[in-house]
Amino acid sequence: MTEQIFHSLPIPEIASQETDKSDKSDFSLISNADFITGIFGEIVGAERPIVVSFEGNPSEVSKSAWFGMPWITGKTPLIDERNNYISFASFRPDESGKYRRQKKQFAALYAVMLDDVGNKVPLGRITLQPSWMIETSMDNFQLGFILAEPITHPLEADQLLTAIINAGLTDPGANGPCSRLGRLPVATNGKHLSDEGMLWRCRLTGWQPHLRYSVQAIVEGLQIELKETAQQRRTHARKNVDHDQHQDDVHIPRASENPVIVALKESRRYKQP
Repeated sequence: MTEQIFHSLPIPEIASQETDKSDKSDFSLISNADFITGIFGEIVGAERPIVVSFEGNPSEVSKSAWFGMPWITGKTPLIDERNNYISFASFRPDESGKYRRQKKQFAALYAVMLDDVGNKVPLGRITLQPSWMIETSMDNFQLGFILAEPITHPLEADQLLTAIINAGLTDPGANGPCSRLGRLPVATNGKHLSDEGMLWRCRLTGWQPHLRYSVQAIVEGLQIELKETAQQRRTHARKNVDHDQHQDDVHIPRASENPVIVALKESRRYKQP
């Protein structure tokens, strides 16, 4: 069903789950490390995406289960039978060296993700070819779009992600836009069972990391509208005030006597100062 919908779009054909009837694609060979590298490239330095991994139903686990750890290729443990997530933004460590998905530690946004496509968001509404597509439960997908240039300002990142949410293209989620997580392709979904009664295994059904988009291409391709944030409006208002204060205004001298007082005196209604 998903393949037919994407074939109908006026965009390049999405990478198919099967190349022919007998030969499946190599998507199953893409590891979580491959997936992360495809989005972020070779990660160097202290700025890193954050991964979260735990067992059980995500809606029932404790808050501490959602605490993340920085992704270090070849060192950060991710077990296939767990719920495995990745942030699509990188973050800086705080003074103590700890990583948190907080705006004050935000470094850059590398990709945007649409959640619950197929279940809450109609597949036919997606009008831009995704860089990846993960089936997170039966006929329900997460779609991602890799940015050609990472967004390094948190307000601009929030602006883009908020526009996607306001357009109804993704589940709003519980956290702020910059701190959102998406599922990794090699993982289970603790909320859903397969037809065999086992925990649902996530499936990478589309993978084209060469598809990278500018912010404008995402705005136009997804048919969304960017709106100024409250802080941007305040910044622009301050700039306009500063600009007005430096204008060469025409000087109008004050009247020598208050015209209201003059009128009262002339009508003999003026009593006292």
